[in-house]
Amino acid sequence: MVVETAVHAVKIEGGADAAKLIRESGVLGIAIMAHIGLNPKRLNDLALRVQGTNWEELTKLLKAAGQVEAAEAYAILRDAVTEKAATCITERLSIPTIGIGSGRKCDGAGLVSLDLLGITGGRVPKFAKQYLRAKEDFTDAFRCFVNDVQEGRFPGPEHVYHMSSELICRKPG
Repeated sequence: MVVETAVHAVKIEGGADAAKLIRESGVLGIAIMAHIGLNPKRLNDLALRVQGTNWEELTKLLKAAGQVEAAEAYAILRDAVTEKAATCITERLSIPTIGIGSGRKCDGAGLVSLDLLGITGGRVPKFAKQYLRAKEDFTDAFRCFVNDVQEGRFPGPEHVYHMSSELICRKPG
C-alpha cells in the first residue's frame, strides 16, 4: 500500500497497544505517526470526551507516548487532550508532537479538514475553528443543480458536444 500510493508516512491510532505494529512497520521502512488521546476509529472503546483530565489519565497518556516513541514513531498526534497533559507529553518526548484539540503547547497544530472547511453538520467541537461554511454552499449548489435539471435549464446548449454537420444519423438497415 505504501509503495503503490507513494505516501510518506502512515498514522496509527493507539498507544501502548500499537507499539508493536509501529516497531514492525519501522523495520519495513514505513514511517509512522502515532495517535494517542481520543481515537476516533475506536469510539466504541472510548467515551467521546477530552482525555487527560485527571492524574490516572495523564499517567496512561505519558506511558503510551513513551512506548510509541520507544517503538520509533517519528511523531505523535494527540487528539482532544487537555493542554496541561499535552504540555507534559511534549516536554518528555524527543519526537515532534502535533495537537488536534490539545492546546497551544505542542510542536504543531492540526485540524480535521471537514471541521476547517465547515462541512460537518451538527455541533462543532470546542477546539475546531471553521474557516469556511462550505456545508451551506454545497447544499445550495446541489439544490440549484437539481432545480436546473428539473426546470430544463441544465444541460443547456453550451454544455453539449456537436458532430460535424456532414454526418447524418440513419437507422441501420
